[in-house]
Amino acid sequence: ANPVVSRLLPRNLAGVAYGLARIGFRQANPTMDQIARVATKRLHEFKPQELSNIVWAFAKSGIDAPELFAGVGREAEPRLAEFKPQE
Repeated sequence: ANPVVSRLLPRNLAGVAYGLARIGFRQANPTMDQIARVATKRLHEFKPQELSNIVWAFAKSGIDAPELFAGVGREAEPRLAEFKPQE
């Protein structure tokens, strides 16, 4: 495991995942797996845009992350009023 990933801020976790998805990354790998694990434990720290970005990144990449998706759903539902239409 990369020790840097566990120290990243939520915006950076979402940003790295988003960036990898944008450049066409389409396979599971240790970095994305670690991002999913770290993010899932810290979803309460994520802003709505960051939740949206990390879910988009994993969905776009086709990487299976059921705990992450379920966690984002649980975290987002009570906060839906905080989300903007573009998120």
